[in-house]
Amino acid sequence: MIFFSAHGVPVSYVEDAGDPYRDQMEECIFLIMQELKARGVSNEHTLAYQVRFDYELFELNFLELNGDFIF
Repeated sequence: MIFFSAHGVPVSYVEDAGDPYRDQMEECIFLIMQELKARGVSNEHTLAYQVRFDYELFELNFLELNGDFIF
């Protein structure tokens, strides 16, 4: 399993303001995985978004870790 980790940003930045961050991250990971596959690496992968502070205090929803992923 290849684990990609990116900084979380408020969902409103992405959905309301049109910030391209999420799309850019997903495209970058897609390209990395294509290159790895071309080199014979066939690992599964996942992307998680992280936040460093208590985002609930800011009353914003952030891109964040998928709850299905277990450390």
